[in-house]
Amino acid sequence: MNSNKKVSIIMPVYNAQEFVLQSLESIANSSYRNLEVIIIDDCSTDNTEKIIHDFIKTDERFFYFHNTSNRQVSISRNNALRKVTGEYITFVDSDDYISNDWIENLVHTAVTKDAHIVIGKTKQVKAEIEIDYNIKMLDEPKELFFSNIILNKNAVVWNKLYRTELIINNHIYFAPDIYIGEDLLFNYKAMFYALKIYYNDKGYYYYLRDNETSIMNKSQADNYCRNIQKVLNCIINFNNLVGKKNASVVKKQVRDILLQYYLADRHCKINMKELRSVDFLAPEMVKLHLLRKRLFRKEENKK
Repeated sequence: MNSNKKVSIIMPVYNAQEFVLQSLESIANSSYRNLEVIIIDDCSTDNTEKIIHDFIKTDERFFYFHNTSNRQVSISRNNALRKVTGEYITFVDSDDYISNDWIENLVHTAVTKDAHIVIGKTKQVKAEIEIDYNIKMLDEPKELFFSNIILNKNAVVWNKLYRTELIINNHIYFAPDIYIGEDLLFNYKAMFYALKIYYNDKGYYYYLRDNETSIMNKSQADNYCRNIQKVLNCIINFNNLVGKKNASVVKKQVRDILLQYYLADRHCKINMKELRSVDFLAPEMVKLHLLRKRLFRKEENKK
């Protein structure tokens, strides 16, 4: 395509020696050439650093940085955001990879549709089997609106292209003290400010589910409730701060967060006392009676 827009790719890495080379090669082989790749190493203890250094010697578009201490994924991404020089930003995790037309298709849509955010198509890879990562409402190319976007599975940052000025001018960064839901908060703010959001269904981002040492897995906090309380609180505080009455949007996001994190099988051990502790964060109109009944029903079925 005829575009000279530079794309900044942000890649946080941690102990990714088994996967990072494939990830780097997929980016280097991209049909879209005007790239800068900002790699932030969060103090890996394996062979990751050497693999990256050996690879980037032959490609001046790749830049390697090393955190002075282990800071977790949010701070790594924030450090990279402060270094970007491209007109667009996207994220690629070090254990994932992209098709060679992924970025080209995202940029083409961003330019032709004048979109601030472009959401791309994803395949989930587990045990070398590829499965479409289906997201509700994303079934064909179309414009999307903040008021009806379902963040849940679409909360991730790695399936999107963002206009840089959208992120920088609105001071959108990752919350450093949140380890579950940090992508959701980032996207909530970005989509709130975006003038146009578009879905493109060409090319693929390949999301690897096999890596147990990835930054995402390393960042899982022990206290789910505390993190989700922070996420809900940040959403509601942000809504109050900007002075917009998006009660219905906040209600939907609170509902989706609670359903995702409190009704998933791995979280069924959360007790009612913990669940009640998030009640005060929900808008007055959000009632959790149905949620509680479903949770009790799942607990009863396990007995």
